[in-house]
Amino acid sequence: MITGVATEYIDVIATYNPLAFGAEMTKPSVCLDGGQVWRTTWTTPVRFAVAPGAHLVEVWAAWITKPEMGRSGVQFTLVPGVGATVSWRVPPTVFQKGKMTVVSGLAAKAVPVEAVQHHAQPSPAMAPAAWHPDPLGRFPLRWWDGSRWTDDVSEGGASTKDPQGAT
Repeated sequence: MITGVATEYIDVIATYNPLAFGAEMTKPSVCLDGGQVWRTTWTTPVRFAVAPGAHLVEVWAAWITKPEMGRSGVQFTLVPGVGATVSWRVPPTVFQKGKMTVVSGLAAKAVPVEAVQHHAQPSPAMAPAAWHPDPLGRFPLRWWDGSRWTDDVSEGGASTKDPQGAT
């Protein structure tokens, strides 16, 4: 977490329904791009200074026997000069995902928790050719050829070409 003013940033706000008995006794956890986990407080925005590009924000709270209650994530692409605010709300039951909303900034696409553990933005040094979450946010998956993103995309199990290309 970086404090101060940044041109590109992501603010994360965790909230709960006042009727959610005992939620105020926990602290929400925030993870940005699969990195360090930050413990935060309810309703107080946490600001992350970030570079433009694809980002994944995950939020959850520990509750008795559920250390990652409500864990959910949202993935989106931040363009230069833009900030985003992401809101997470505690789910109605400990067995559900929390509600993630981008309340300002660019439109976002929810990412299932199962996909989160595989999320790492490929780089030539670390990723073989494979399907990965689309860093441009236009499709669920985009092909990484081992050195660059291509215009090959996949949605609902069907492969096609991105008419806008890979940029």
